[in-house]
Amino acid sequence: HGLEVLREIRIKDPEAAVDLLKGAAFRDRDKRADIGTAVHAAIEGWVKGKVPEGLEGPAELAFNAYLDWEKTCGVTCPRVEEKVYSLKHGYAGRADLIALVRGVPTVLDWKVAKGVYAEYHLQAVAYTRAAREMGLDVGGKGPPVQAMIVRIPKVAGDALEVVAVPDDDNAFQAFLSAKILWTHLNPSATAKAEAKAAKEAK
Repeated sequence: HGLEVLREIRIKDPEAAVDLLKGAAFRDRDKRADIGTAVHAAIEGWVKGKVPEGLEGPAELAFNAYLDWEKTCGVTCPRVEEKVYSLKHGYAGRADLIALVRGVPTVLDWKVAKGVYAEYHLQAVAYTRAAREMGLDVGGKGPPVQAMIVRIPKVAGDALEVVAVPDDDNAFQAFLSAKILWTHLNPSATAKAEAKAAKEAK
């Protein structure tokens, strides 16, 4: 099942299967990266108690959309830019936010994009599995049991979209299949990736 999902992604977007491990999808990548970086920084600062300054245009719109969502969902016990790793499967990364959402331990991933793409689901599941393997406790309620992708709009008229990501075995196997493909195509980077996962565990 994992390979079937991977093939589907490759048909729709040939670069996505490899690039999903890096968390980018090559769709308006450079322009979106600037907005995404600003919004990520603003949300991170806000969760840490800092009021962001200097936001304008699409970045300001995106941040305000996040604030509206945060008011309705009850985000508590936040862990911002949390390191997650899996020694068992040899990968590591940083979750945008791990927190209680309406009392449920949740991995949250911000995306400033036109849509929620398949590779986003795979990354979210992988981070959830890694956090659970670590035994990462969220607000005294144990490790994350779910993930959410929060698509933040960057143009007027577009609405913030929250997509729940079930902890699905098929999606996780698809992620591992993509990891195998990436490893095969990037042998020189494999040792670095595994070393990073081991380093994150220390």
